[in-house]
Amino acid sequence: MNRIVFYSKSAAGPPGKNKGQGWEECWTTDIPELLRTGHWRRLLSNFDDSVPFEFMGFHFNTIEHAFQWAKINRVDPQKAHAFTRESGSALGMGTGREAQKNRKMVVLSKEQMDAWNTISQEVMREAAFNKYEQDEDSLPAQVLRLTGDAELYHLVVTRGKPSQLVRFHHLEEIRNTLNCFQQLN
Repeated sequence: MNRIVFYSKSAAGPPGKNKGQGWEECWTTDIPELLRTGHWRRLLSNFDDSVPFEFMGFHFNTIEHAFQWAKINRVDPQKAHAFTRESGSALGMGTGREAQKNRKMVVLSKEQMDAWNTISQEVMREAAFNKYEQDEDSLPAQVLRLTGDAELYHLVVTRGKPSQLVRFHHLEEIRNTLNCFQQLN
């Protein structure tokens, strides 16, 4: 089974063993041209800002922006608006890293956080679907389709904690949908 590991600072290069990167990938089939060079793995990250997209009636630079907006919007819609492109704010027009840094702009109570945690993965899934399906010909969508049948793992790096690999089933599901759309056309 093919396996790809990615995160916002992924190294450039083709799928396969990434010596010194702290992870191993497995790729058993011919490598598509688009996946041979460059930082294509970064296009799969929630921090990728190459394709702004619409979600829940607003436009966002990254999936991370949409994710943080959805969380904060539950308790303070006015402050959450800063994550949108419509706000024109530096945050709304900024990077995914900036969106993540502002995740505690509003601190949720334990009850609010528990409620958020019950829906957060679905919010991420829906935001990702919107990003990839709104522009099926975008570079991120092309890269996602070219990952073939690979299992997709996000490398979660948290200061002071061991890194973790989290399988992004939702990206695999989106890839399958994109490939079905492509076959129909």
